[in-house]
Amino acid sequence: MIILIMVKNILIVEDDADLRSVIREQLDGAGYNVLEAANGQIPLKIIAAQQVDLIITDIDMPIKNGLELLEEVKRDNAGIPVVVMTGGNHSEKLILEAGASAFVQKPFLTDIGTIVRKMAAA
Repeated sequence: MIILIMVKNILIVEDDADLRSVIREQLDGAGYNVLEAANGQIPLKIIAAQQVDLIITDIDMPIKNGLELLEEVKRDNAGIPVVVMTGGNHSEKLILEAGASAFVQKPFLTDIGTIVRKMAAA
């Protein structure tokens, strides 16, 4: 049996406003509704208030980092897939073992829209 994930509302969690804007433009252009957060604490409030179908988060952020966010999402909202992106020296294997649905190294070699479409078709 194949189960398709209907991805409509994507939450981008990235402290770099310029990168957040670039990702937003790619996803807006592909027809997704994009929500934004500048740190790892804000997404929990957004998730509590509205449906989020996919989270794309950076790791290194102020207040709460992306790995802490991933842990809380997997504990409290396990059905939401989380794509973790980083420009740092983080282990893809450890991030996937922590529950991430996908790992993206910055700078992106593939546009983020392609990654989202692949996840939506999985």
